[in-house]
Amino acid sequence: MTISFSISVTSSQMYSSYEVYFEGNETDGSYLDGSFGLVNESAGSNFIVKNDEVVVVGVEPRDLDNLPIISADDNFEVKVVNGSSCDSTTSHELFNDYHKFFECPFSFSDVGLFYLDILIEGVSIGQRAVNVKCKESMMESNGTCTCGIGEELENDDCSVCDQNFVKTWIGDGPCDSCPAFSFSNQNRTSCD
Repeated sequence: MTISFSISVTSSQMYSSYEVYFEGNETDGSYLDGSFGLVNESAGSNFIVKNDEVVVVGVEPRDLDNLPIISADDNFEVKVVNGSSCDSTTSHELFNDYHKFFECPFSFSDVGLFYLDILIEGVSIGQRAVNVKCKESMMESNGTCTCGIGEELENDDCSVCDQNFVKTWIGDGPCDSCPAFSFSNQNRTSCD
């Protein structure tokens, strides 16, 4: 015989524990616990990721008796404050019926200190800091990640200008072709 029941739980009747996981290799390993890339809370704003990497947030909602609960009606949301939204995922190794996981990506231009905001039914239950740096192919300029001199943005990455094209300024714009009968130098910063 199977007995089933459901209980409607509001955010005021529950609390939640949540963890941040990182599966890359850019952050200081001393801030990671265990083999699943759990970021310990002592990391604070020292937790560093590149802007082409994804941070995973695991939420484990519990009732006032500290019992795990999840129902289809629970409204969970994780977002990057002043940034991108995070998507629900079932691909994390620790996924089970009592956890919800969210993948939080960053934009190619994101750089600086960001906060992951964990919400249940629209109520924030906490935030965690993530210090976002530019990925290897980009440089930081005026609070954003961008391309350097002699490089242009192509598919969210910076690449060297093609032969006989140059770019003499920092930014995401395209390279310019050299005038007729001239050639770009090796760094693609001038036409000779």
